[in-house]
Amino acid sequence: MSGLIFDIDDLTVPYGHGQQGRDGPIHFRIIAQFIDMEYSTCGTNNKYFCKILIRNLPALETVNQSLKQDLLLHETHLIFPLYMEENTFEQFFINDGTKIDFQPGDPIDIQTLTWNGHDSNDDTIWEAVNLSRITMEEVDSLRDFILSPQGQHFLNP
Repeated sequence: MSGLIFDIDDLTVPYGHGQQGRDGPIHFRIIAQFIDMEYSTCGTNNKYFCKILIRNLPALETVNQSLKQDLLLHETHLIFPLYMEENTFEQFFINDGTKIDFQPGDPIDIQTLTWNGHDSNDDTIWEAVNLSRITMEEVDSLRDFILSPQGQHFLNP
């Protein structure tokens, strides 16, 4: 499996849990749709300043459906939270005292780390460490690539 995720359903799987050599974080890149931010609602995870809420990009739904065996199990509108530390928030949302606007619905490219069993509830933590807005042309190119034979080989080497 590649480190590229474009179906939010895949984020509910604990990656590397119990595997040898997987004590540290595992890196992934997520292409998704920005929904909103939640501030000061990170529960017992005081390390995290906020959550960034994401969901599947509608433009990639044909890809997700073609890769799913059972479409009844596919949740199209699942909203998923990624935790974010305050310094990461400041880096990507505050620039010289001015807020950088991410609008709900924007396609975004997020570099993440996942930590398995590193919170008080022994849950998997997905942490956003880098993010950027991408264009619909880039999303369309990604979709076309993933549906091609070369893209299938990339996803399943």
